[in-house]
Amino acid sequence: MFFFLINLVEFPIRSINSQLGQALKEDKAPSISIDYQSQILKELCSHINSALNQISLNRMLSEKKEQKESLEINRQNEMNNLVEVIGFPAMSINIEEETVAGLNSNFTEQLGFAEILHQPLSEIPDSHLKDHILTLIDQGKGNPQEISFGEVTLSHIKLQSACQFVMGKTSLAYAIITFMPPEAEEGAA
Repeated sequence: MFFFLINLVEFPIRSINSQLGQALKEDKAPSISIDYQSQILKELCSHINSALNQISLNRMLSEKKEQKESLEINRQNEMNNLVEVIGFPAMSINIEEETVAGLNSNFTEQLGFAEILHQPLSEIPDSHLKDHILTLIDQGKGNPQEISFGEVTLSHIKLQSACQFVMGKTSLAYAIITFMPPEAEEGAA
């Protein structure tokens, strides 16, 4: 008789425990039920289901929040506006897409190269400009908080360049590159 009573009490607890273990492993909305006519066990199942639903809801909200935070906004207008306020020839480079994202009017008027706008860096026809941009970007990626400097001759004009990276939410978003006449020549002119 004692053995029968222990099994009678132990069986529903094992069933609930087994269902709970399975529910915690699965990603779908879990549900625990019991066939016994015991009000205490039915209330226990109800409370466990409420807790499991809350865990599932919190997990879903957390995943949505992570997805929202990981999405990078389109920064095309920002890249265009920043290069336009610079008084020297300037360009912006979309780091993720590796394309020329923006050119200011000084760049296109003084240096030309208007055809490179929105083109991949690898397809820039002027090899000096392409190699110089790639070198500045490689230098800057080593320490993106610092400005990378260089010197290049474009359209028979010797220019000093500077490259500054701008961070996105999780990685480098874009780079701004300016081209200025050397300071020594600027003072003599």
